[in-house]
Amino acid sequence: MVSYSGDKRYLMIVGGSNGRERLRNTEVLVFSNATTNDPRKCYHTTWHSPAGMELPTGGLLTPDPVLHHPVPVLCGGGQSTSTFLSKCFVLGRPDPAGSLSVARYAAASVVVNNGKTLWVTGGKSGSDVVHNSTDLMEFLDTSMHFLESNKGFKLPKSLYGHCLEKVNSSSVILYGGEGESSVLNNKTWTISWPINPSEAWINMAPMAYARKNHACGVLNGPSEGAVVVVAAGGTLISGDATDIVEFFLVGDENWKLGPSMPKSLAYAGHVTASQSQAATKLYVAAGSFKSKKYRKVFILECSIINGACDWEELPINLSDERSSILAFFLHPRAYASLQMVTSETEDGHLSQESTTTFHVISC
Repeated sequence: MVSYSGDKRYLMIVGGSNGRERLRNTEVLVFSNATTNDPRKCYHTTWHSPAGMELPTGGLLTPDPVLHHPVPVLCGGGQSTSTFLSKCFVLGRPDPAGSLSVARYAAASVVVNNGKTLWVTGGKSGSDVVHNSTDLMEFLDTSMHFLESNKGFKLPKSLYGHCLEKVNSSSVILYGGEGESSVLNNKTWTISWPINPSEAWINMAPMAYARKNHACGVLNGPSEGAVVVVAAGGTLISGDATDIVEFFLVGDENWKLGPSMPKSLAYAGHVTASQSQAATKLYVAAGSFKSKKYRKVFILECSIINGACDWEELPINLSDERSSILAFFLHPRAYASLQMVTSETEDGHLSQESTTTFHVISC
């Protein structure tokens, strides 16, 4: 989500399910710098949230990008097949920081407004309740303890399991997902940011394959300034996970097939190493195929010289098999602030300021 040239990079995996339970533990892969694909350490952490979150959404927010590093914010998701959440959390704090206007399971979000606003879109709050409404989440003040929600611009249709990505500083792209009556979507739309209320979503070329719960990202294209939108894996109309990858070069008329994923995967975590501009790598972590959950992390890397793209499997696995996760790249200072030993108050409750325990494990 955010790249920090020359610094270590911390890939954080949050939430999800291992098929038996919703997970509260969080894992961190540490990369020595922005160019290597060989994480040297793996950390296993416990975030003392009220319960595990499956298919939450979120992003890295800051009330002031000059004074404060961005911190992970998680919203929505599910605690069971019938219990969906509207609460939002700041990672590392046990109490909710705010609430969405409705419960949103498998919503999609993007960080806009110079890192200050998380635009949370769609999602479902019941077996037959899919939303086209959206929320704009921002910190109330520089303490970064509380979030407020404001009504956002509606989606062109009700969707969950869709992708929402920032193409550049002035446009956002929406693609895939499932709508009402369990209809999968292959349509693509774009809209400018900041949004003019008088404007509408603009239809773009549809994907060849309707899909939901796919991995997505925006990567550098084959020429200077070119941008490629990625749809990787996900669930197709057949109900099965796929390894099919599609690319959309912004400005072209159609989506095109990209290199197939190493495995057919849906419900995988996905993140690029840049929030402000197109990146060269898309990280896809864990995920599932049928009832099988995975621990692997794959990287789709595109050359900035000729635009050629290929997949690579990381030489290290996550400690838990899981799917329906959320992935972040943490700022080094944000990561350091989470490295606290859990403490208790006199009445036995967890300290508000010290809620995360880190243990080095063998991966």
